[in-house]
Amino acid sequence: MEDKKEIARIRATKWCLDNPERAAASRRAWYLRNKEKMRLYNLEYRKINHDELVEFDRKRNATEERVAQHKKWRDAHPETNRGKVMKWRKDNPEKARETQCNSQGARRARMKNSPYERIDPAIVYAKDGGICGICGKHLEMSDFTMDHIVPISKGGGHLEANVHSAHRLCNIRRGNRPLNILYSI
Repeated sequence: MEDKKEIARIRATKWCLDNPERAAASRRAWYLRNKEKMRLYNLEYRKINHDELVEFDRKRNATEERVAQHKKWRDAHPETNRGKVMKWRKDNPEKARETQCNSQGARRARMKNSPYERIDPAIVYAKDGGICGICGKHLEMSDFTMDHIVPISKGGGHLEANVHSAHRLCNIRRGNRPLNILYSI
């Protein structure tokens, strides 16, 4: 029985190589007839192999050529890109907030030639125990911001050791003044 299957497989492979256009049309027709079956198969495959696929995409998209292609597309389609970014932010509010905190702090630190690193806001919040580093009161995660102990404008870096939790309003009121002046007021 195995020999017959192997013979059929070899014959089919040879036919596909001899008739590439007809083979492609046949595969396309089969796909159109079995679209739902393929969709379910692909979903299951992606669920089982999620980590490997993410890593593959990360490596593939990290090449200079792909980065240049993405930049060219973003420049050519600013409205479409903005819509995609807004949809992603809406679908991933925690990640969007973390990304925004990190990118703003890192950018300001780069502009001042200060050190910077990626900071996880959840770790900062847990480290401070949900207490505002400026007023000392309880802090809800919805009102959480990361405040730089030594402001970036005064030479501090965007580092985990240089940030603490703060209420949004406390952080705005503080500005770039040192903490000891705030407590004496």
